[in-house]
Parts: sequence; C-alpha cells; structure tokens
Amino acid sequence: MKRGMSLSQRILLVFGGLTLLGGAALILIAGTRLQAATLEFFQQDLQNRVITAASSLGLGGESEEGGTRLAAVQSQIDALSQRTGYDFLLVDGFGRLVIPSTAPEYASTFPGQLFQQAAQDGIASATVSDPGGQERAYAITRIRQEENGSGFLVISSPTDRAYVEARSQWLALLAVALPVIAGVAAASVWMGRSIVRPLRQMEDSALRMADGHLDTRITVHSTHEINALANAFNRMAEQLETLIGQQRSFVSNAAHELRRPLMAIRLRLEAIETGGLTPEQQEAYLRELDAESARMAGLVTSLLTLARLDEGHLHSPPEAYDAAAVMQDAARHWRIQAQRAGLEFQAAIPEEAPTPALPAESLRMVLDNLLSNAVKYTAHGHVRLEVGADARALHLIVSDTGEGFDPAEQGRLFERFFRSTRERPATVEGTGLGLAIVAALVAQADGTVSASSPSPGQGATFRVDLPVGK
Repeated sequence: MKRGMSLSQRILLVFGGLTLLGGAALILIAGTRLQAATLEFFQQDLQNRVITAASSLGLGGESEEGGTRLAAVQSQIDALSQRTGYDFLLVDGFGRLVIPSTAPEYASTFPGQLFQQAAQDGIASATVSDPGGQERAYAITRIRQEENGSGFLVISSPTDRAYVEARSQWLALLAVALPVIAGVAAASVWMGRSIVRPLRQMEDSALRMADGHLDTRITVHSTHEINALANAFNRMAEQLETLIGQQRSFVSNAAHELRRPLMAIRLRLEAIETGGLTPEQQEAYLRELDAESARMAGLVTSLLTLARLDEGHLHSPPEAYDAAAVMQDAARHWRIQAQRAGLEFQAAIPEEAPTPALPAESLRMVLDNLLSNAVKYTAHGHVRLEVGADARALHLIVSDTGEGFDPAEQGRLFERFFRSTRERPATVEGTGLGLAIVAALVAQADGTVSASSPSPGQGATFRVDLPVGK
C-alpha cells in the first residue's frame, strides 16, 4: 500500500502554501497601490511644477515690445526645460503653439478637453500615449498671456520617470517582504518538526510498549500542549505497567492459592484410595476434604466477584430498599458467628437508614467481608458494628479488639492477596481478597474506605462512607 504524506509534510505544505499565497497576494496588493501612488504623485508633481513655472516666468500684463518679451520668455522656458528635464510649451487662447515655434511630434496628442478643463478650473492633467507609443503625462495651467487674453502653459514628460520610481518601490517592497516570507516559512518548518518530533517519539514508545517494554517513557523538552500530551502518555504508561504488574501478580497469587487446597485434596484422596486408614482417620480426611473444597469454592467465588467488578458488571444501578433491614440481618448472622468464637458482638444500627448508592447484595457483601475479617482476627474481646448517616452519606464503622496491623502496612491492606507479614495462628485462614472486594465495591459507588490501628495487638477499625442514593 502506498503511504500518504506524513504529518510534517502536510504541515509544511499547508503552512508553506498559505505563506507563499498570502505573501504573494500582499506583495501584489501593496506593490500595485505603491505604483498607483507613485504615478499619482508624479502627476501631482507635474501640476505643482507647471504652476510654479507660470509664476516664475512672469507671463501676463502689458508689453510695448511684444517680440522682445516673447524672446525673453522663450529663453526662460528653454532654461527651465534644461534645468528640470521636463518639456514646457506655451499655447495661446486659441490653442495655437507659441513656444517653441516648431511643434514637437507629441503636441498632436494634446487632449482637447484638457484646455477646456484648464480654462474652467485653472489646472488640468492627463496621461496619454504619443504617436510613437510612448506614454506621456501632461499638466496644463491657464495664464495671462497678453492683454485681455489668456493662454496655457503646458508641462510634459514621459512616464518612464514615474515607472522607474515605481520599480524602485517594488524592489524595496520585495527586499522587505521576501525575508519575512522566508522567515515565516522557516518558522513553519520548525513548528512542524517540533510538533511531529514528540509524536514520533510517542509512536516509537507505543510500539516498544507493544513489544513488551512497559518501562518505556517519553522525555520531551517542550511546553504547553505537547508537554502535557507527553506527560499524559507517561502517566498512561505508568498505569498500564502497574496494571499489567497487578494482573501478573494476581494470576500468580490466584494460582498459588488454588494450588494449596487442590494439593491437600489430592493428597487426602490418594491416602483414602491407598487404604489402610482407620475409620477415625478416614473420617478426619473426609472432613478435611470438605473444608478444603469449601475453601477453594470461596476462593473461586471471590475471584469471580473481583473479575466482575473489574468489568463493571457487578455494580448495577441501586433500587430503593430497606438498608437498615439489610444491615440488621448481617448483624444477626455475625453475632452468632462471634458467639461461637467466644466473642462479644455489639451493634448500633438505627431503625431507619438512607439507601446508599450501592445495591443491597453489594452492601451485604461489604458488611460480610468486614465483619468476617474482624471475627477471624480477634481471639478475645469484642467486635462492634456502628452505623451512622447524614444527608450525604451512610457511615459504616467496624471495630474489633483483635490483632490489628502495623501502621506501615496500612496502605497495602486493600491490595489483592495481601497478607500481613506478622505471624498468626495456623487456624486463621484467608485468601487476602476480602478487603480488596470491599475496596472495589465502595469505589464503584464513589465512596471511601479507610483502616486504622494503634499498633499490632491493639485492634483495628474500618470505616466505610457510602454516598446516599438519589
């Protein structure tokens, strides 16, 4: 399959194309306006020059020696033409050329309406092409040429001067605009690469992670969104590494926990099949088989519960139910279990309680796991269940006078398969999943669970705060 353009190429194409098109359009617009302004200035300059020349020549008034005076004016016009480089013509009121005596070739291109406009407004100007095809600019002003008469002073020049100036303006504009366009293009290239580089790093890192290198991280020396994206990727990688590690540990611990009862069952069955056991021994083995089977069934049930919690299938939207009745029923059951273990059971449950944002079976599961834990790890003393509520939450507090735990282990109590490193009686069995199930159920209800213990041997207190369902 043919691979399309890369992101950097697209960015370069888009930004470069927009920069070139925009720059060319701006140069064209600005240059055209500069050229028009230059030509307009040239035409205005001609008008100013013809008015100034008319004033300096002293045309008008009476003169007894008209010929001598005319020769003097022609001498002044010739000198003015040589000094300025512009062509000056003197025309009488009837449109006849007075100075110079021989009409230049371009004189035939005088627009007749200019004399009419100059006679009316005092000044007129236009740009036309002469017979040779050269573009010329004209400016005409009305003057007093003779007594009781009027004439016109005409200034003329090819527009090449104006276009030379316009070209210099174009060059100046290009000298300024082209470096700017080049700078914008270079900035576009740099920006494209700065955006694409960390994205490529993320792609490479994602591929490395897919190959099993979960410790891969991105180091981006950038700011704003790119840096935030890189940090988000690193956080995702950390969470993924932690999750994969937890799953591996979970599978390993689950296999280990299942292996123990399976091995015990297998050994007992082999002993029974071999024969040679007394009736008392055989009965004891059968009791052990039943206990190990029950233990394995409980472990499998806990594993299935956690798996369903992880998938989000266990926590359904709660319906209204009598939360106080559920908690009182759990208290009756565990009062019997506590009494069998030689413990005092105390319960403080109100007759009415708000419904938490947790289904009835999940609430019962939370209480069963907490109370089972308390009874299991309390050798003597009491176990207490206290229930409180306010407008926002239902509060469950389970406390005991049992083994407690080391405060250093407080942060790991709700990890799956976690067990304290302290020695405990062999009769105390567990899978290390009860508190993990409690934490998962409470978390899905957006509640909180915490544990505290003064020190080992001083008992423990577990507190659950569940938001009240709406």
